[in-house]
Amino acid sequence: ACAALLVVLAVAASAEIPHVPPTRALTIILKAGERRCFMAHARQLDDRIMIGFQVRSGHTDFDMEVLDPKMNTVFYSAAAEHDTENKLFFTAQHTGEYTYCLDNSGHSRTEKVIAIQLATSSNRASRKKVDPLVRSLRQINSAAKALLEDQVHLRAREREHRETIESNNTRVVWRSILEIGAMLAMSVGQVYYLRSLFARKASRSAA
Repeated sequence: ACAALLVVLAVAASAEIPHVPPTRALTIILKAGERRCFMAHARQLDDRIMIGFQVRSGHTDFDMEVLDPKMNTVFYSAAAEHDTENKLFFTAQHTGEYTYCLDNSGHSRTEKVIAIQLATSSNRASRKKVDPLVRSLRQINSAAKALLEDQVHLRAREREHRETIESNNTRVVWRSILEIGAMLAMSVGQVYYLRSLFARKASRSAA
């Protein structure tokens, strides 16, 4: 139902709202030792840029860096300095391509599944007068997108927790089996030892 509402709102927004910020969302697999970069384009000075990510599988032991069109570092976050979900907002000081990189080469040797969001919006467009109905549509559209993203995130967390519980249950079962096997082995050993002890005493008494 939420997805259907989002589609309807997106169609309405595209038909009546000419200045909706362009947004890109994609999910990637960041392999061990891999560095991947993406682009966000600023058409004019003072454009607002939003860059975000959400770790759906794996840990946060990867580096994140944002470079401006002149390849100067705008933002840098080392491994373990960010949470599983993070969003960065900044104003473009240069026109052109801003580069957003995720680096998994210097830390963990495990891969991650990461959802990425890139969005740009113009301050000039935001200064124009906006009809209240259009503003309401934008707000509802943003709320529906946020709700859908939250549902996807919760489902991913639920799946991850379920896999962890199933893994723990399997470990408990195998540990119980090993403990039972060890107890049986000890019981058999004790019975054998007692039988041999009584047999020795009986042979000594007979002698």
